[in-house]
Amino acid sequence: MLHDRTRGASPRNILFVILLIAMLTISPSTGKTIADCKGTLYPTQDKESGLWGYCDCHGNMVIGFRFEKAYAFRGSFAKAVASHNEISSDYKGFDGIIDITGSWILQPHYIVTSVDNFLHPIGLIEEGIYVVESNDGFGFFDIPSGYFSGIQFDFLSEALWYGSYLDDRIICVERNNRKGFASRQTGEICVEFLYSPFFQYYFQGEYCAVRKENSNETVIIDRKNNTIPIPSGFHIAEGNIQVNGGMIPVCDNKTYLYGYSDTRGNMRIQAQYKFAYSFSEGVAVVQTCDEKWLVISSENECLFLLPAWFSPETSNPFCKHGLFECWRETETKKKVVYIDIHGNIRLELDTEGLFATSSFMPNGIAFYFVDHGDDESRCGIINDRGEILTRAVFASIPEEYEMEYANESLLPLQDAQTQKYGYVDLSGQWVIQPSFAFCDRFINGFAIVQQDNDICVIDKKGNVSIVLYSVSPSETGYMFLY
Repeated sequence: MLHDRTRGASPRNILFVILLIAMLTISPSTGKTIADCKGTLYPTQDKESGLWGYCDCHGNMVIGFRFEKAYAFRGSFAKAVASHNEISSDYKGFDGIIDITGSWILQPHYIVTSVDNFLHPIGLIEEGIYVVESNDGFGFFDIPSGYFSGIQFDFLSEALWYGSYLDDRIICVERNNRKGFASRQTGEICVEFLYSPFFQYYFQGEYCAVRKENSNETVIIDRKNNTIPIPSGFHIAEGNIQVNGGMIPVCDNKTYLYGYSDTRGNMRIQAQYKFAYSFSEGVAVVQTCDEKWLVISSENECLFLLPAWFSPETSNPFCKHGLFECWRETETKKKVVYIDIHGNIRLELDTEGLFATSSFMPNGIAFYFVDHGDDESRCGIINDRGEILTRAVFASIPEEYEMEYANESLLPLQDAQTQKYGYVDLSGQWVIQPSFAFCDRFINGFAIVQQDNDICVIDKKGNVSIVLYSVSPSETGYMFLY
């Protein structure tokens, strides 16, 4: 996939979130086993010394108080800052990475970043990476394998900072003002540094659209850096290029009509459309020469005609969860229509003040957002079966809530009337009443919340299991720290 780039600064570290660990290991700090923790460790602070350590869901210390700062575990690793007694003054305040015994796997000599610009972990929590930075450049720490690349790159792909587009095998890296790809497990350069640094690249499946240095030509490569052939007299379509089902949208250099080729350079659908988008979930949106928008199959069968008001500028031309999200705006209001791959309208939503929706989560839930005046908004819940589960009665969802990845059955939401947070089930009903200043999603049966001035761990019945630490009365709107 290829996007125009806007390079931003690396996101800084924020406040903390809970995570999973499932290993039988003994901590040298306390002699307790990870089995005692039921798979979850929580950063906690000692009131007297101000140092941080890790406890289980019952408050038993597993890794003693020895860190200046402690962050949540991702898989078997966590970011931490060494206490002043443990590190030389040259590295005071720097980050390192520990394992579940509290041992330093990466010495605290670096700046370690764990979240993207949307406050989501870079990659899924247990399957992603840490970005490691020093004065000499960048490297990465692969969470599943525990491999550290060393500091050997000038930069890591901006795609990491915008939406966590992270492949499970290779990562886009930059050196000498060119981009290539390295293995996450070995650091080996598997795609040489040949491509322009002014675009974001990431693989979707086995292929990636890239742009060569000093060239306006977009090409598609595989994971071995082989260039995928394009039929003679054609070029690859511009925009969000995805190679799904072996189909590549291409444009005739003479007629400027669009069709599709396969990964061997053969035309699969002859050039006949005014425009053609990439295939997604087995279907594609195309525009005919008489300005109509169609959804076609890989055999070029017209599945259905999109509404006359459809516009890819305001609607999503890619199928997701078996649905097309189509927006229609009139002089008085906006309406979103969800259409399935058979052309059936699954859901029409025209709530007054409607302005946005979230992506559907793996649990089939999505949020819709309406304007409430005075720069405030409200959100409600819909599902991918076409049901409006709730009116827009919730004030907000936690900013760092991982909507793209969430799969739990209890959703953290803020009540509009009380401004307190609680949890609703997948039907939109309160299961844990809104009584918290802030709350995070459940992982492994427990969640972190702010109750009055205390940062606590609760179970799925809303019972407080332990108090991790306290904050001052002026500290509100607790945000979780990776």
